[in-house]
Amino acid sequence: MSFQIASICLYNKKGEKRILNFKLGTLNIITGDSKTGKSALIEIIDYCFGSSDCRIPEGIIRQTVSWVGIKLKLIEDEVFIARKLPETGFNTSGEIYYNVKNILEIPEFSELKRTTSSETLEDLLSKHVGISENLFIPQVSQTRKSFSANIRHALYFSFQNQDELISKRHLFHKQSEQYIYQTIKDVLPYFLGAVDKNYLDKLTELRDLKRKKNEIELRIRESEFVKGSGVSKAKKLLIEARDIGLHTETDTPDDWSDIIRELTKIKKMPFSFTKIAINEEEEFNRLVEERSDAITEYKKIKEQLNSLKLVSNERNKFIDEKGYQLSRLKSVDLFPLSNGSLNQNCPLCNNIVTEGSPTLNKIMLSKEKLSKEIKNVTEFSPKLKNTIRSLEERLGKLQDKIKSKNDLIETLQKSNIEMEELKDRETRRAYFLGRIGLYLESIPEVVDNKNDQKALEIITSKINTLLDEISFNSIQERIESFVSIININLSSWSKFLELEHCEYSYRFDYNKLTVIADTPENPIPMDKMGSGANWVGCHLIAYLALNSWFTKKNCPVPRFVFIDQPSQAYFPPDEDINETSIADHEKEKNAVLKMYQLIFDEINKMQPQLQFIITDHAEFKEEWFQKLIIEKWRGGDKLIPESWYSENSLQTA
Repeated sequence: MSFQIASICLYNKKGEKRILNFKLGTLNIITGDSKTGKSALIEIIDYCFGSSDCRIPEGIIRQTVSWVGIKLKLIEDEVFIARKLPETGFNTSGEIYYNVKNILEIPEFSELKRTTSSETLEDLLSKHVGISENLFIPQVSQTRKSFSANIRHALYFSFQNQDELISKRHLFHKQSEQYIYQTIKDVLPYFLGAVDKNYLDKLTELRDLKRKKNEIELRIRESEFVKGSGVSKAKKLLIEARDIGLHTETDTPDDWSDIIRELTKIKKMPFSFTKIAINEEEEFNRLVEERSDAITEYKKIKEQLNSLKLVSNERNKFIDEKGYQLSRLKSVDLFPLSNGSLNQNCPLCNNIVTEGSPTLNKIMLSKEKLSKEIKNVTEFSPKLKNTIRSLEERLGKLQDKIKSKNDLIETLQKSNIEMEELKDRETRRAYFLGRIGLYLESIPEVVDNKNDQKALEIITSKINTLLDEISFNSIQERIESFVSIININLSSWSKFLELEHCEYSYRFDYNKLTVIADTPENPIPMDKMGSGANWVGCHLIAYLALNSWFTKKNCPVPRFVFIDQPSQAYFPPDEDINETSIADHEKEKNAVLKMYQLIFDEINKMQPQLQFIITDHAEFKEEWFQKLIIEKWRGGDKLIPESWYSENSLQTA
């Protein structure tokens, strides 16, 4: 899997298209004057690949272009991605169009609409380039978080801007930006193929194997514990079984398995309480239950009797109180009766009683009421006394019954000493059998751990193998091996380009992310070499060597490299450079042609698997060079057609 760039498409605000087509699997050159839009192409591609911010230069492009798009060629399908340029005041846009077909045409402006998000686009492109599920886990001593490599990381090895290509300190795309240097170091092992594509699967397998290993080790430890300190406990149980008559053998075996076998036999022995013990126990329980019932009834009747006696006491108090009140009212009898009613004259002075004193009739009524109440209570007294007497008789009978039951229970207890001893012995046996059962259930089922030992050896071997495959040291060894192969090309190509110190070996330092020439005196890194020609040359051979390796090993990176202005170290980048202007610079011309020749020859060896796109000021008349040019932006031809930014056009837009 992977892809190359088939086309770049720009849409102006009127909906017109500007399409730039590329050849697959070869070198593509766009040459032209300065300020024609060449350097913007990398930013357009990067923006279409889901960049978080739009770095397409301000000016004519941002004024005239509404959407930018890119057509990719996969192995079988074609993909078209378009993204709207940000509105004024914004740095990005979330309007992204995505389509994939076996064969597709570049859509019209009217068809562009949001069909995906930047996050989904990142996942889709990562899959298209062949990035499998992966995870970078820093070493324990490092504080960085884990993360997964994706298409954005792969692009570090695909682009070289004009200012990056001439840098002596930074080799890769965006390496000078914060955190990117470390990120490139982190993802490089994966993209080189030093980290197995099945890394996550192996991590999962390793985790499962470690869990199984722990389970087996736990079983083995339990088994060893039982066979060791557990033997003494098993022996004690067997000796105790002999003491209570459950084991008849006089000799106690020493082997743990034999002891367990004997205890298992004892556990399976039939056991039940003797019939006599059961019958006598039932009689004892019956007497206790009858005594308990009698005591309960006694307490109940006692409570009733106490309540009735309390009522009787209250009755007597009532009669006394009412009798006293009645005796006080008897003085009304002093008043004589006159025609059946009380005479109103005072019996002492014979005067008529004053109006303010209570009437004699009311006093008589109170006297009669008290007499009736006393009579009613007095009439109820015999019934109450009879009930009390009956309850007292029942209490006496219950006391006799309780005493009788106590005597019987005491007699039964005294006469059944042998039953109690037998019962105690049977209870001890039942309790002891329960202890044996609990012990046997608590020991591991698999006593013979020979199979566990063998399984542990196999799992440990697998774990060690996986640890070797995914360990940091193992990855480092593979990186060193791969880089040593890559360095062969670096040394060879440095000689071809006649770079400084090319008589010695050149190598890629993946720890410092730079190119180094190893001289007899000392290693010379790229930033210690002189002249821009050497810096540009180091970038070119490093990118060519790495991407050649990616291609041959089918690593998950795009199959294109985009380089801007490789001739800048030899010719002024801000001047128009054509064959006429460089005629007097034969040495510089040959040096630049060698760079193109090297790239062209190496790509042809892998055709059609790798694509190079180069934008440059320089143009040469050599036939092979001319055939590689896909567009010339001179004499008014540019990335943006002049009709798009003419005064009338801009006003209309």
